[in-house]
Amino acid sequence: MQYKHTQIGFPIIISSLVVAILISINLFLDFSDFRFFSFLLLSVSVVCVLSFSILTITIDEKAVILKYGCLDFLKKKFPLEDIKSSCIVKQPWYYGWGIRFTSEGWLFRVGGLYSVRIEVKSGKVFFIGSDEPEKMLRTIR
Repeated sequence: MQYKHTQIGFPIIISSLVVAILISINLFLDFSDFRFFSFLLLSVSVVCVLSFSILTITIDEKAVILKYGCLDFLKKKFPLEDIKSSCIVKQPWYYGWGIRFTSEGWLFRVGGLYSVRIEVKSGKVFFIGSDEPEKMLRTIR
């Protein structure tokens, strides 16, 4: 059993690109009162793209492993033996993208609306966004 899939979060990339363009225009036009603030926002935008625009999901014989971005420091691991149940769910658009806590549990998503819902033995619920949820669910089960 092996599964590895990388998703690119185009909503995150596009929104960050728009912000970066607007900030760059501001820096180019030299509104000196906002120069430091603009540079700070531009830096945050670049870090967000590098950190949250790519989600790699790997499933091996022991665990489901999530890795965000190309900076390789945002990881989450779910041992398969700890997974109590799993299913596919469609979540509302306003839950957004990235890593966030929702009223139902933690969400890890870079795009789309479909997620694999994982409940672990402790009772905690996690949602892993995927553009191929059926294949991911089959591999988990």
